[in-house]
Amino acid sequence: MKRKTGSLIFVILCYAAAGGMWYWYLMQRPLEESDFVTITGTLKSAEEKGSREPFLEFYIVERPVRFRVPVDGYRELFNREAFFANVRPGMKINITAEKAQLDKPLRPVLDPVDTVFADGLKDDRMAYCTLGGRKDWEQKNRLYGLILAIVLSVAAIGLTWRHTRPAPETFGAEPPMGASQERRSGHTMLEWYSIDRKMAVVDRGVATKEDAMRIIDGYFAGLKPTYEYVEEAIAETMFGFRRSKDEFIELGISSPEEISFIYEISVPRKILFVSFPKITQAEKTLHSKDEVKSEVSWFYDLDSASFQRYLGISVPSPPSISSA
Repeated sequence: MKRKTGSLIFVILCYAAAGGMWYWYLMQRPLEESDFVTITGTLKSAEEKGSREPFLEFYIVERPVRFRVPVDGYRELFNREAFFANVRPGMKINITAEKAQLDKPLRPVLDPVDTVFADGLKDDRMAYCTLGGRKDWEQKNRLYGLILAIVLSVAAIGLTWRHTRPAPETFGAEPPMGASQERRSGHTMLEWYSIDRKMAVVDRGVATKEDAMRIIDGYFAGLKPTYEYVEEAIAETMFGFRRSKDEFIELGISSPEEISFIYEISVPRKILFVSFPKITQAEKTLHSKDEVKSEVSWFYDLDSASFQRYLGISVPSPPSISSA
């Protein structure tokens, strides 16, 4: 039986990623030209730094601070070849930067030196990067971020719907081992499933309690001392019975004296405006075929609440709306 925990974690991660993208999009303030100023200075030195993520670092005679063209702007927007071909120390350059940074330079935590990031750089020959180019590039990134936020949100909502929708009333075409698919009046009918060698769940149709006993006999009769492959062992020793996609028991025969038993039920819980399943499990080890038959019989004979009391577990009730 497919476990819901992994898919639930994936849904939560989708919501977290979507929330992160929406936060980034809403907090990214578009650049305003009024926040920037262009100054003229005499180039003292310029050097490309960073082996994996290169950036430009330069100094001017008129100010003691360090100027940098940051990694993203240097990689995407800066004309590196023209700059190093044309510009030499002692030449006049025009630098466009934020007024606030020129008044109070930044001090990176890992490299605490007064630093101003340049968004525009040119000389009397040409512009090597411009504020306009930076604005266009950031607007394009914001558009991509918006599209990604929408896609992640739609994916998260779709996965939530898929994760919590009712199970379809369909059964597999392959009949149970030695069991009839004809519905018999007066007998409780449950679905049962097996695991194939590709580790996929295979719906095997419906089975009465009598059918279930024969299915158990069949698995114990086919038990081998050893298996060559893990996939073979799982396919020939694991099976289960379910009332719905949200409630099932699963059995795994390690040996005639060691059989794992798992009961799982999922109840929807609403968090804000999204419904998430609250999964409750009970596990124990059985020690004989008779014990297996006994547990499966109780699963057939008792309703959900009574079976949970029999196992000694408490399951939260699904949310309901009551009138005042």
